[in-house]
Amino acid sequence: TLKNVSQEIHDNIGQTLSLAKLHLNTLNLDEAGIAQNKLLHTKELVSKAIMDLRSLSKTLNTDTILSAGLINAIEYELQSVEKTGTFSTLLSLAGTVTKLDDQKELIIFRMLQEALNNIIKHSGGDEIHIKLGYESDRFSLIIEDNGKGLPSSLPQAGIDSGSGLTNMRNRAAIIGGQLEINNRGKGGTVISLLLPIKNK
Repeated sequence: TLKNVSQEIHDNIGQTLSLAKLHLNTLNLDEAGIAQNKLLHTKELVSKAIMDLRSLSKTLNTDTILSAGLINAIEYELQSVEKTGTFSTLLSLAGTVTKLDDQKELIIFRMLQEALNNIIKHSGGDEIHIKLGYESDRFSLIIEDNGKGLPSSLPQAGIDSGSGLTNMRNRAAIIGGQLEINNRGKGGTVISLLLPIKNK
């Protein structure tokens, strides 16, 4: 339970507060209209973080995500990222969308939140592309950015040492998925989750 609470705080509430911080860091008071919109959205994000903290003590905030559905939840998350004015985002779907197990969809969403959090904090890029693939025997999630990539001198063990990527690998293992991280250097980073689907 403590591990789950820790991951929820890191991935969900941490992501929300990171977006709020990005809004404030890019605030330009000389642009009154844009500044006003950023302040309003920052207020919304802080309010969301407060509500999520309250929900965490009861249900770990799973019901809201599951009721919206995975795709809708991702779309909302990307809209929040776009409102910072720092990133442009794109969501692509391939195949026939199939509802996954509720717990799997929640874990996939938390992994995506973690990846977005890393991109916002460290990538230095301005584009994020999310691809969802639905095939008869597997589901795939691919997250691409055009940032500076991971340091080439960093060993794989070092790449995995951060709590964010470690959480992602642990979560992928929980649902029987395979997580791959492809460092393209100045071409950015590609994170891929492949999840087998058992046919009923």
